[in-house]
Amino acid sequence: MRHALSIRLASLLLVLAATAAHAGEQHAFFAARIWPGSGEPIDDAVMIVEDGKVTAIGPRKVTNVPAGAERHDLSDSVLIPGLVIAETSLGVATDDQRTLTPEVRGVDGFDFYEDYTPYLAGGVTTVQVSPGRSRLMPGQGGVVKLAGESPSDRILTEQESLRIILTNASANPPRIYQPPVGAVSVDNPLKPTRPQISGSLSSRVAGLNAVFGVARESGEGGDELGLETISEYVSKAGTLRAKVSLASEIRAAMGLAQRYDMKLILVDPTALDSFVAKHEPEGSPVSGIVLNAGVSPGAITNPAVPDPERKRQKDMWEYAAKLSDRGFGKHIAIRPSVDTDLDDMLFLGGLFTRSGNSPQHVLSMLTTNPARMMGVDSRVGELAAGHDADFVVLNADPFSKGSTVMSTWVNGKSAYDRKRENQMTLVQASAIYMGDGHVLENASIVVGGKKIRGIGSDVSAPPDARMKRFRDGVIVPGYIDLATGLGLGGAPSNMSLSTRVGDRLVADDPSVEFARKGGVTTAVLATSGSPSSLLAFKLGPTPRVLKEPVGIRFTMSTNLTTGVPALKSQLTRGKAYTDSWIKYEKDLADYKVKLKEYEAAKVKYDAAKKVADAKKAAEDKKKADAAKKSGAKPPEKKDEKKEKETAAQEKKDAKPAEKKAEPAKTETKKTETKKPTAKKEDPNAPKKPKEPKKPSTSAASEPYRAAFAGKIPVLVEANTKKTIEAAVKLFREEFKLNMILVGGNELYRVPELLASNDVSVSLGPTLIRRVENKTYNLPQILANHGVSFGFQSRATTGVRQLPLAVQYSVHKGLGKTDALSAFTAAPSKLLALHDQVGSLSVGKDADLVVLSGPPFEISSEVLAVMIDGEWVYEKEME
Repeated sequence: MRHALSIRLASLLLVLAATAAHAGEQHAFFAARIWPGSGEPIDDAVMIVEDGKVTAIGPRKVTNVPAGAERHDLSDSVLIPGLVIAETSLGVATDDQRTLTPEVRGVDGFDFYEDYTPYLAGGVTTVQVSPGRSRLMPGQGGVVKLAGESPSDRILTEQESLRIILTNASANPPRIYQPPVGAVSVDNPLKPTRPQISGSLSSRVAGLNAVFGVARESGEGGDELGLETISEYVSKAGTLRAKVSLASEIRAAMGLAQRYDMKLILVDPTALDSFVAKHEPEGSPVSGIVLNAGVSPGAITNPAVPDPERKRQKDMWEYAAKLSDRGFGKHIAIRPSVDTDLDDMLFLGGLFTRSGNSPQHVLSMLTTNPARMMGVDSRVGELAAGHDADFVVLNADPFSKGSTVMSTWVNGKSAYDRKRENQMTLVQASAIYMGDGHVLENASIVVGGKKIRGIGSDVSAPPDARMKRFRDGVIVPGYIDLATGLGLGGAPSNMSLSTRVGDRLVADDPSVEFARKGGVTTAVLATSGSPSSLLAFKLGPTPRVLKEPVGIRFTMSTNLTTGVPALKSQLTRGKAYTDSWIKYEKDLADYKVKLKEYEAAKVKYDAAKKVADAKKAAEDKKKADAAKKSGAKPPEKKDEKKEKETAAQEKKDAKPAEKKAEPAKTETKKTETKKPTAKKEDPNAPKKPKEPKKPSTSAASEPYRAAFAGKIPVLVEANTKKTIEAAVKLFREEFKLNMILVGGNELYRVPELLASNDVSVSLGPTLIRRVENKTYNLPQILANHGVSFGFQSRATTGVRQLPLAVQYSVHKGLGKTDALSAFTAAPSKLLALHDQVGSLSVGKDADLVVLSGPPFEISSEVLAVMIDGEWVYEKEME
């Protein structure tokens, strides 16, 4: 017994080992929503695929995901079955000379090596291929996939239906000419051409009846008529595919199908009123109705003006609704007008959502219904266990605005993947808090690069934009922390005003990565020292400087006797430096104005002088010409040098006789060098202005220029009532600087002073003060007195806890709107960064925080953070 048990156990282990060895690859596809093709969509769903087949599908929370499965995170996307098109002419389009060629198969004319990427890009994975266009019975249709490993694997069925064309397209076939074999003689004469079944609809149907009748009786008649093929369809109750249009053609097709007990697919019917009024699915041979959308997307045509006395021709989606009401809902499929529109089937399908057709119902017209009518529903048309893993990944629900195919999968393998030519992202949420007090419900933000490109309830977005949905989420602007120790990879040291702190920022700082999970996207790096320069930067993987300096930080000493004079001395020097530059800039501006005036006058003067010189030269020439003509000697040009020499000689000759020579003096007379005579300036010439002297630049004093010009604020740390009052008097009243009070532990004692002097406040890290058994909610007090304020953490990794501190202040009475403003818009204005951050609008930086609920609700938590258009944190990815 033990030996037999051991043998059985060994055999079982071998079987299990073999099974494991041959187990196929497993994949798990996670999506925001999966539309199976029948039934309601499944939210937050997962689909398990193994060996190209779907093995399980359902909600993520209750569906078992195999431990070794490769995970595909498509959580922002929507999955639908691959689209199935119930009729195309992708097979051989050329008609045979004969009007009856039932033996011709569409799959034999299908090119398996053609590039069908455009159709896969439209989500189409399976198509019916029909042969011929204008013959009464051009052949048999087949069903194939547009992608796969080999032609044989891609054929779902070779003999799906027998096609007949009852429209006038088949009314005029050519007469058949059969030349004699060999030489023409009495015994082998020329034969006249033979007519084929044609003419009126009744004659075509009579011919088909005769052929079907013979085929049903014997199935013999030779290859010329293909009776054996027809007999096979008739005997097995196969499918008759009839291209029809008019009501009479529909009736004729139904009569043929009923007479020979065949299933019937009506293709392209246009006059369906009579059919809808008289027929129901029960007892009807009709197993499928393929409606031609009748629209070419993007094309504009000029249809004929309808005859007012005729009944209006209904649109196909109207017929779809009426057919559904009559019970034919599961028998309807949609096809395009031409095969080249196969890439727009989702758009064409969207048209059918009119007239009361639900999106679920329309999707079934493109998936489960055509698969069922063509007998391939055990493999395609639906996402269900056992079916082929043919599915389409969309960036939105099918038929919704902007819904685009992002990828198409056939047999669990990628057959098409859209190349994202632009990197735009579309973020959707249940609400967007703009930061300026406005709230948009069910809105979206389009992000391109680092900027917001669009925002609103209905925004323009490229079809290949990355989709990110937070159906119950709320988007707010990125938070701003007015004082942190982040960015340097350690505690900030004492730095002077001349230090360029931005050059010392550290990339991939772990403290920054941890801190931004709380929603802070912009931080101010506050170094120690007074005064010191402040830097505003983004908390992205690579820190980006927004502004340096963004402010000057001072500390008001509690010893006012020495502290106030020291600060006043610093400010006085800074003011003097600023004034020197102000004077220089004013003088420089005046100089530039005068220089421009001088240059204009100089041009005018030079032009006038040139004219005068030319005039004088012309007059001199005129006089010379006149003298020459009269024979007189022309006046010679004066030689001033020669005239001087002659005058000197004459003077010498006129001297009286020399006196008796005096004894020679021993002294030698010093030869004097005669200075050249200065050229006389023209008093009418314009005078060039003198450029003002530029002051010396001091790197340590430069921030004062921005502060006194009102471009940056001064942040003054003062906590007691006395130091606060002294700071306001010195910085605000005396030096007229834009002041932000930092800390302000006792500001609850002087809120009116801050309000009347337009002093803002940077609060934190403690927002709630408890003094002598009394609680002071500092943000709430400032909000009630109309004082602008923001928040500071004075921390590194603790930056993440700042929103929680604000949430506690809200819990104690601070309004949510005031809290959000103090975390976003208010500090951006205080630091003059409002053109970049602080609110959500087109053109501003794409800094977003996604919350699970309204801001500062106790239950709300951060779901995701985006900085400069890049997701830097997502809760589900932790």
